[in-house]
Amino acid sequence: MAIQVYSEGNPHDAVGLVRTAQDATARRTTPRVRSMLHARAARALSKTGDRTACWRELDAARTEYARGPHDDDPTWSSWLNPGEIEMLAGSSALDLDDPRRALTHFEQARHVQYAADGYARDHVLYLTRTARAHLQLSDLDAACAVATDAFTQNTTLNSSRPSDALDDLRAELAVHRHVRAVRDFLLLSA
Repeated sequence: MAIQVYSEGNPHDAVGLVRTAQDATARRTTPRVRSMLHARAARALSKTGDRTACWRELDAARTEYARGPHDDDPTWSSWLNPGEIEMLAGSSALDLDDPRRALTHFEQARHVQYAADGYARDHVLYLTRTARAHLQLSDLDAACAVATDAFTQNTTLNSSRPSDALDDLRAELAVHRHVRAVRDFLLLSA
């Protein structure tokens, strides 16, 4: 519910939802679930602009995850791994207008347990966010190279969430259509 609220509503409300879940489960859940809740709190906080609290929550997410798996971890929490935490950190940095930090986290995610094959939709979404970080740094060639990879992977996937993110990226790139790499990407993805 917090994801929907911070994506489409008031991120402060999303923070409240995650805090409620954290309070309700503090003594009754596994470190993996606590890690997931810290990561979700971080994403919500990134959308409110609270850098300090966001990074603190991400540190807590890493700490809880490092406590290891438990036999009673719910099956719905299996998606969380160190790579996913770093991808969420990168997305948070992007929301906080820190594209260099975003790229650092996206790169770290590729070096830990991030499985693009198992989560193709999320991988395309994160590639699109990586392209946005390059765009924010005015590295149009890198932005278009990553965007092309994301577009190519999404053509076989055909998922609406990454497609929407690619559409948004296309709109952001359109003002740079005089640059060959941008023009080529816009033609490819038209």
